[in-house]
Amino acid sequence: MQSSSCPRSRQAAAAAAFVVLATAADDACERVNAAKQKQKRTSWVRPLLRDRNPFDEFNFINDLHRFQDAASFQKCTRLTSSDFEELLRKVGPYISKENTHFRLSIPAEHKLFITLKFLATGESYTSLEMLFRVSKQCISKFVPVVCDAISHCLQDQLKVKKFQFNLAK
Repeated sequence: MQSSSCPRSRQAAAAAAFVVLATAADDACERVNAAKQKQKRTSWVRPLLRDRNPFDEFNFINDLHRFQDAASFQKCTRLTSSDFEELLRKVGPYISKENTHFRLSIPAEHKLFITLKFLATGESYTSLEMLFRVSKQCISKFVPVVCDAISHCLQDQLKVKKFQFNLAK
């Protein structure tokens, strides 16, 4: 008689354990969902990028312009200061945006300088983000735009060899 009641007691114990585990899992899910709901976005821009330091790379570049340290400026951009200004004059209208009530736009000079630094050094967007305090998402969006503007403005001065593929071999 004891052997027949044993499977039932095991079934009852398993059912009780299932109910306890299911209740605990539901409680855990509710706590996780409540924690997620409490975590609201506090800002649209990370504090590192929002609080631009007056000693950042752009002020350094402006100082190079002011003091006409041509060798240092050319190391950064692979252009002379006058060539940079001429290129900025040509591509500036294509790459500049207007400021809005929500944010200040990145100036055309900064976009051009970051793009030239990227092309000259091959640095990653992440290292440029930390150096210039512009998000890598913004950099990844405006670098192709600036490159297109440069090729459009300088198309008569660029020598690009056109390749013709012969696939009929």
